[in-house]
Amino acid sequence: GTADTGLAVYPGARPREDENEPRNANVNVGNSTFGVNVVAAKFESSDAQDRVIDFYRNELKAYGEVVECRGNINYRNGRPVCREKLFADDFQLVAGPEHQQHIVSVKPHGRGTEFGLVYVQTRGKD
Repeated sequence: GTADTGLAVYPGARPREDENEPRNANVNVGNSTFGVNVVAAKFESSDAQDRVIDFYRNELKAYGEVVECRGNINYRNGRPVCREKLFADDFQLVAGPEHQQHIVSVKPHGRGTEFGLVYVQTRGKD
């Protein structure tokens, strides 16, 4: 299953149960002319972070240029721009235009890896 993120789930990964958060969040924000739809799914894998990153680097190519970032991603003129954070655990890969962002956020989890697949779709803004 790909949730609704449009991205394949890393082979052998398990859905991550979070006590305080629902596993799959599908959130609609906004009104009929402008809205944001966010689809997020969390998983964990026993594989190393690098292998998970390699897998998604490949997956994301389908959506255009892949921007990799240890830190936060901002959008400037509709293009993703990385703002590095020195000690960030999270490694993010982003592809797609601003109104259809595919984001994979990866971080170490014990000896394995925890990752989130996010798809952000906005409408009504040119």
